[in-house]
Amino acid sequence: MIQTLAVKFRTDDEGALAVAKELSAFSKANGIRLLFSEDAKGKADLENFITDADTFVSKPELAIAIGGDGTFLHTARIFAKRNIPVMGINRGRLGFLTAFNPDEYMKYLPDILSGNMVSSPRAVFSVSVLRNGKEENKEESFDFINDAVLYRASFARIVPFVLELDGELLSKYTGDGLIVSTATGSTAYSLSAGGPILAPQLHDVFLLTPICPHSLGMRPLVLPVSAVLKVRIESGDGNLLLTMDGQQAIKIDESDEIVFNGSDHKINLVSHPEKNFYNILREKFSWGKLEGA
Repeated sequence: MIQTLAVKFRTDDEGALAVAKELSAFSKANGIRLLFSEDAKGKADLENFITDADTFVSKPELAIAIGGDGTFLHTARIFAKRNIPVMGINRGRLGFLTAFNPDEYMKYLPDILSGNMVSSPRAVFSVSVLRNGKEENKEESFDFINDAVLYRASFARIVPFVLELDGELLSKYTGDGLIVSTATGSTAYSLSAGGPILAPQLHDVFLLTPICPHSLGMRPLVLPVSAVLKVRIESGDGNLLLTMDGQQAIKIDESDEIVFNGSDHKINLVSHPEKNFYNILREKFSWGKLEGA
């Protein structure tokens, strides 16, 4: 029986706040310990549940994210190294990761707390920045769950990329950027840039998707997780950024090498017991519906 929950929610969203208050009432009625992080300060009915950062991360047996996929990713990144289940309650638009709707999640919550849950492990990937041949900020993991994106932060100018795979030249191309995504992230930015959809259970592959390449031959590529991808910028005028899950950003210099590889970490997403990944695809993309119907 799960006794301690950590909850993150969009504090600027009244609907998410209403769900958080509903969870606080549920916890009082059922003897569940509920933890909110310090960003919930000032929210009525939640003050007694606010705790310090160490307790918030170390004590819960289940994390709940109330918001869109961005809120889910932020929450999952916090708990990735603890490998506890993360449940998403959707207050966003698409909600590929937040599988439960606000009007239904309470129907399933008691079963989830009793341990009767469907859990879907998702791969976590890692990126390192090598400066002068040395790993920059080695103490930081730079893990990502959805994707890492390399692009120019200002001016609409193309970037010349050099890609090496397992120590050998893979390709050179110019374009607006590069997306490296997990199977989970294949329905995010990569999909908008023309990449394929991968089943999220594919832990042994990752996806390389160029952004607007100036070459008809440079196309999205599915690679094995055992591969090591190294990216260099051949020349340019700076202003490059590397972002992870849209949550973290690193300024990239032209002499840097960016290295992508697999990680030992995984997140455990609490899946909807009555919907699978393909149900969600049909719902979000209106698959199976005739045009104009």
